[in-house]
Amino acid sequence: MSHGTMFSTHRTPHAMVYAAWSPDGQHIATGDSAGRIQIWQADTGQQRFVYKVHTKPISSIAWSPDGTHLVSSDRGGLVTVWEALTGKTVFPYQKPLFPREETRDPEVAWSPDGRFIAESAVQDDSMTIQVRSALTGGSKIVWSVEEDIAALSWSPGGEYLASGDAAGTVHLWDPLTGQEIGTYVTPKMKHLTELMYVNTLAWSPDGRRIAFGDTMGVVQVWDVVGQVPLAVYRLPGSLREGARWDPDPIQSVAWLPDGERIGLACRSVHIREAITGQELATYAYPSDGEKRYVRTCVDWSPDRQHMVSVGSYDVTDESTYGTNYEGAMYVWEVEKQPPMMS
Repeated sequence: MSHGTMFSTHRTPHAMVYAAWSPDGQHIATGDSAGRIQIWQADTGQQRFVYKVHTKPISSIAWSPDGTHLVSSDRGGLVTVWEALTGKTVFPYQKPLFPREETRDPEVAWSPDGRFIAESAVQDDSMTIQVRSALTGGSKIVWSVEEDIAALSWSPGGEYLASGDAAGTVHLWDPLTGQEIGTYVTPKMKHLTELMYVNTLAWSPDGRRIAFGDTMGVVQVWDVVGQVPLAVYRLPGSLREGARWDPDPIQSVAWLPDGERIGLACRSVHIREAITGQELATYAYPSDGEKRYVRTCVDWSPDRQHMVSVGSYDVTDESTYGTNYEGAMYVWEVEKQPPMMS
């Protein structure tokens, strides 16, 4: 297992919980547990500014397709749209508060044409997906779903919206009507006895396939039109004491530009053939081996040559009560990815 080349590392006063790379690869947005969002220069690690409108932990960040704006959500239900390089708020809107502590954090996703923003929300104690105008924030359509939403992703052409939920299922929607077009259900596998979230989704560059990963370490690739699984495999986990299965949760899935390989971020970073699951390369994180560090989010640069990982260090003074965390961000270059095996 090899390590990539470190670009920059930063420590912050609060635990870092989210990261999103800009479409042009020039900037990285990170969110922390205090509700702050920081914009960083990707190549130098220089901080551009701090967006301080949110007061609750950040739950999701998405860039507009042209990289000029961001939409962000927090655990208190506030969603804002703002200018990426000035921090000027275009409009905020308040969603209903989540009534149950165990409910998943709200998710947001920007449509590829820049016209719409999709969000998960709670209305009248039920989970919903809502599509809003990115220009005005006005609601276009809202529909109910049965499970907590853990991931949202638009297809490259914008004709579909995919959601991953707490039941290990991916649903395919028509975002203009709310009609369900397809359902991809995780097959039953040994050791999959615990609750599993589909918490990362990625469309192939041609929009014909969708890959997703869950908290139990299962990776799936589905044919979108035919609604059939093309590949299902699980990353190796381990057995704890008492024969309790310890999975390797998938934190991020990303297609490589050739549309034939995928990158998987979990306890390590894996490059695999999408359909066969054959391992092509494995990389360690720069933070591996550091004590008391917990990684919470990973994102890939648009060219899939670089990664950002964020998390927190436990800096609790054992002589005092309570737990204290500091945030940490690592930006690094993944070694040149191997070619497809013939």
